[in-house]
Amino acid sequence: MRRAEKAITDRAAMDELLDKAEVGRMGTCADGVPYITPVNFAHRGDKIYIHCALEGRKIDNIRANPQVCFEVDEPLGTVVTGESGCEVSYSYRSAIIQGRARMVEDEAEKKEALDILLQKFEPGKVGLEFQPSIFGKTAVIEISIEEISGKQSFPEPA
Repeated sequence: MRRAEKAITDRAAMDELLDKAEVGRMGTCADGVPYITPVNFAHRGDKIYIHCALEGRKIDNIRANPQVCFEVDEPLGTVVTGESGCEVSYSYRSAIIQGRARMVEDEAEKKEALDILLQKFEPGKVGLEFQPSIFGKTAVIEISIEEISGKQSFPEPA
């Protein structure tokens, strides 16, 4: 990282950001063409879980190349740092993950991943029985985190 003073080095702080963020951006690449998809996701340990349709470009890309990049950020606002119009900065936290994606095919694993997603977005509904038809029409992507880095900026106002 070019600006080492902005690095988030505490893994717990990066995990907190992953737990808090509702939308992440998954980057895939196939045939040399990058593709970014905003997704709802949940995080547990060294895994990111995403649910989606059974087909589409991100699925095709993962099948062609399982290496992915995943990004989350927490925008905190614009900060005026000086008197001129050009002296403006931005407060934020972000995390970037390099990892390997796979399609979760096993029904028990898929249920566990969907429970993790429910725990994040609908905490009162955790532990519900899923209709069998859900498994046939819902894909679950698991990203194994291989590398994670974080960055933050909290500029001083003028």
